[in-house]
Amino acid sequence: MSIEQHIRQIAEGMGLPYFLGSYPIIDKTMDFILSKAPQYPVCLNIQSVSGRVDLADGMYFSSIRRTQSLTIAFAEPISFDYDATQAERKVENLTTLGAQMIQKLNESGKYEQVPGATTLVGFDEFDANLLLVLFTFDLTELQGTCIE
Repeated sequence: MSIEQHIRQIAEGMGLPYFLGSYPIIDKTMDFILSKAPQYPVCLNIQSVSGRVDLADGMYFSSIRRTQSLTIAFAEPISFDYDATQAERKVENLTTLGAQMIQKLNESGKYEQVPGATTLVGFDEFDANLLLVLFTFDLTELQGTCIE
């Protein structure tokens, strides 16, 4: 199972609609989420554009171990003329969801422990009017893939 597939599985297991998108089309992706998501909040996995591959030579086989630099966003609609108290409450809820996802990744036993993540709160005020909390962190596989 790939890192992306595992993140999808965790998000859906948390009852969150899940979307995969890239930074260049993030506004269109958020507009799509606003119009198509059956419920909120949603989990948006922003396609990884960087990472690292470590090669290990063993006695009988070689393997690769991947590290991906991830940005995972949790989003919820917010009115254009939002109340600051309402926004703070939503930020707290979305931050809790992000922390729960990181905890589930840590508990999976598939990756090195993620001690924390950089967070950023964003507002898309173009078409979608979404509140986003973005988590940025590196995720490294514990066991690589055998490449013989």
